[in-house]
This record gives sequence, C-alpha cells and structure tokens, in this order.
Amino acid sequence: MKKIIQLSCAVVSAFGLWACSGDDNKNSGAEISQPVTTFTNSERGFGWLTSNFFKPDSGDYKGIVVFGSGNDPEDPTQGDMHDAYLVSLSQKLAGQGYLVAIVQYRDEPAVGANWENWTSNVEMLSYDLSDTGNFIAEEFGLERSDIILGGSSYAANALLSNSAWGNVLQGTKGFIAIMGSCAVDTAQNIKLPVLTYACKEEPYNTHYGKSLYDNIQDNDIKTLSYGMTDNSCSGHSTSNNWQDDIVGKVKAWLP
Repeated sequence: MKKIIQLSCAVVSAFGLWACSGDDNKNSGAEISQPVTTFTNSERGFGWLTSNFFKPDSGDYKGIVVFGSGNDPEDPTQGDMHDAYLVSLSQKLAGQGYLVAIVQYRDEPAVGANWENWTSNVEMLSYDLSDTGNFIAEEFGLERSDIILGGSSYAANALLSNSAWGNVLQGTKGFIAIMGSCAVDTAQNIKLPVLTYACKEEPYNTHYGKSLYDNIQDNDIKTLSYGMTDNSCSGHSTSNNWQDDIVGKVKAWLP
C-alpha cells in the first residue's frame, strides 16, 4: 500500500469522500464572470462514451474542457455526468465560450487486494477524458493543444498520477485537479501545467493545493501552473469560491 501511494496519488477506501465533489460554499463572495454567450446543454456521444455536453451558441469556440467526476478508487464505476459541482463549473465555462464535457468514463476493474490495478485504472480514465477531448476537437475544428482535462477527487488524482508517471495527457494545454492530492515524488514529476485546488487538511496525501504546486520541479511547467490551499474550508471538500478563479485561469491558458 505504501509503495502504491508513493508512486501515484492518494489511494483510500473512503468511498463517500472520494466519490463526491464536496459541499458547496454558498457564501462565495467571488465576482461572478459575466457570460459572453448562451449555451446549449445535452447528453451526447463522442466516440464510444457519453458526455454531459455544454456547447456555446456563439460558435466562436475558445477551447475545450473535459471533466471526470469523483469515484470509489477501490472499485470505480462509471463517471457521474451530472456531478453538481462540475455542472456548475461547466456552465460558467460554456458561458465564456468553451466547449465543455463531463464524461461518463468507463466502469473500471476493482483495484485488487494489493492495488495492482491502480496504474491501469488511472490510464483508462485518462484515455477516456483525453479521447473525448480529441473527438470534440475533430468535430469542432480545434487542436489537441486547445484541450484542457480536469477532474474532481478520484479523477483529479488519476490525472495527477498520469501526468507524473504516464503520457496520456501529453499534447494538451494542461489539466485541472479539484480536491486532488499526491505524494511528493508525484508532485515533483508533473509534466504538464496544472491548476490545483484543495481545502486545508485535505486528508489523503501529503501534497495538495499550494504544497503540490510548490514541489513541481520543472520551472517552465511551474510558471504556467497554480496551486491554492483554501484556509476557509477543511478536509475533502470544495468551495464555490474556486469556480470563478478556475474560469479566469482557463481564459488565461486559452484566451
């Protein structure tokens, strides 16, 4: 178990915490980004997977953001296309001109008694988000470099792990890790720009939010990254305060 955690992001058995996107903080106080376009929301397929899809009506697409939800790391089921936090964030991004998909990624194998399937499950989830982004880019005339991947909780940890130890994410603009945490060697080896958000006392590994950002070793990657540890919340949770900040940083990556 210790070896697995060192080689990847946190692996725990608390399904209820990994599967959620946390409790929304209703006292945001953040300035809400004013939409520049309306958007259409539908469930539709890209390749072999179904997504909750948000398409700006303007037709002037700034880029693509593809999300995966939290899940049970011991026995991951299909991704939740209707995760409330990700839906809210997707609506804000679509209102700024981004094509956004929340992917119903595949039901994955149980991780196994010794977590032997963790790496392959991480790769499977990463491919599901990455391939969905590629299909969207092909259909709407954008490039791989116009794609940002993102995840909450379990999916965030999978993307952190693959960025450090795999190569599925390569060629994208970067990725978003909401409620993600990892060991120091994973943070040190991240190979793509990352926006990482976590509450203080995130319980499942040693590095999250700003501490994760601080340990990125590649200076070029670090310059394009951002890490927040939010002292206004604690534990494995989220805050609505982060959403407008995420939108602003996506706009900086893909103006």
